[in-house]
Amino acid sequence: MQPYIPIDQDKIEFKKEVKLKYPDCYEKGVYELYYFDGSNPRTISRLFGADDKGILYIGCTKKALLKRVSDLQKTIMENSKSEQKRPVVKGYKTLNKKFFRIRKKIDVNNLYVSLFQYDRPKYEESRRLENYVIQFGELPPLNGQYGSEDPDWTMF
Repeated sequence: MQPYIPIDQDKIEFKKEVKLKYPDCYEKGVYELYYFDGSNPRTISRLFGADDKGILYIGCTKKALLKRVSDLQKTIMENSKSEQKRPVVKGYKTLNKKFFRIRKKIDVNNLYVSLFQYDRPKYEESRRLENYVIQFGELPPLNGQYGSEDPDWTMF
């Protein structure tokens, strides 16, 4: 089982924990953002069922996973304050406004990330996204588009 790393921590401590739990964090790969309820993944209602893993986002990088998840963490933390009037656009640009819109409904203490090293991250991200869609009929809540690799259309 992959370890989960809490998002809500100092950025230096976050990076230390990523390095400790994921020695391959300088490699390319896939990462997932999860929504927890206490110490367990939260069940998220979807179009065709319930996601009992609590997946909010599936992403990939051809560069170091550490850099990408650090940007993700920075974006979430910068856009998590309920008194903010506008989103802070830095770090992970595609997620800034999406997270800002839900910041009052999700406590960052309940967000975790896991990393997976893969030689073909775009392929693996696309595979994970398509499998999610097959199961639930829609993308994870914070994903805005399908993977960049065409799926095996016979899956549908």
